[in-house]
This record gives sequence, structure tokens and C-alpha cells, in this order.
Amino acid sequence: MTNSKVIKHLTYLILASQVVIAPNSYGWGAGHDDIAELMVEHLPAEIAEFFGEEALLKIPKWSHANDNFDDWDKVQKQYFKFTEAEMNLNNEHGITSMYSFHSTKGQAICAILLTQAFRDKSK
Repeated sequence: MTNSKVIKHLTYLILASQVVIAPNSYGWGAGHDDIAELMVEHLPAEIAEFFGEEALLKIPKWSHANDNFDDWDKVQKQYFKFTEAEMNLNNEHGITSMYSFHSTKGQAICAILLTQAFRDKSK
């Protein structure tokens, strides 16, 4: 699995976890790390195995990506590239930055992207 694809899937997972695991305990600063570590501790084995131990150890660092206000071009150079279909979905629903995933609609789009990634088993 390439590093950028690991980051993309983990970003989706982290964002989705905020909806599923801790909808009312959003963390700021180090709080992101606490939530990300909690999420990793409770991942089903098949999901943890999908990513691998090395990637799972990086989740606290990557959990701050969703606070990024940079435009998509910069984000895609720094973290990962969205597919054309993923960008179309983001654009159709007004998801203009990683930070947009904080919104209710952004959380739903993130869950859709994560579900599609696991369904497609795209690493």
C-alpha cells in the first residue's frame, strides 16, 4: 500500500471516527491525539490489519489534517491525492477543504468516501 493511499484512508477513518466514536468530544490540539489513539485501540482487527502497524502508529499525527484550511492542490501535495470521482463528490457538496469535513454534510461525505474505499479495497 502506498503511503499516500494509507494517509487518505486513515484520514477518512479518523474523520468518520469523530462521528461514530466521539461526536460530542471533539478535541482541540492534543485532544485530536487522544481521540485518534482511542479510535486505534478499538478498531476491529480486520481494519487494523488492512492498514498495518506502521500506519496505525502515525494516526495521531495525521489526525490534525482535518483542521487544514489549505486549498485542495496544496493538501493533495502534502497528504494524498483524491481520485476524480472523490473530488467530484467533494465539489458537488461544497467540501472545499479538509476543514469542511467538520460540517454535518462533510461528516456524511467522509463516511461515504470511507465506505467506498473499504468496499473497493483500494489501498
